[in-house]
Amino acid sequence: LDATSSYGVWLEGAGRLSKCVIESNRHGGVFIAHQGRPRVTECTIARNGNAGVTTGEKSEGLVQRNTIEYNHGFGLRLRQGCGTHHLQNTVRFNKEGGMLGERACGGLVAENTFAE
Repeated sequence: LDATSSYGVWLEGAGRLSKCVIESNRHGGVFIAHQGRPRVTECTIARNGNAGVTTGEKSEGLVQRNTIEYNHGFGLRLRQGCGTHHLQNTVRFNKEGGMLGERACGGLVAENTFAE
């Protein structure tokens, strides 16, 4: 998916996004909306105008085995109260850093590779 809209993919509710390329979007690559529960797996999320993946408040999804790189913001942005799990991702070369975890993030972040 390659677009000039704000986000490449906006996910609400449940569902799956797998083996996609999400790049060059004006704002961010993937936004998991508040209370969303999707699975985002094995995607390349790159060169977006802000964060590669942003997880909204009270989200309970899974972000796993993705390559998240060269985004203008953070690779992963975990918003306040997010419960999404972030596992086994490669997060590298993002302008603001690998991950920003805001207050009261309850999701599991494990087995990721962060490189700059």
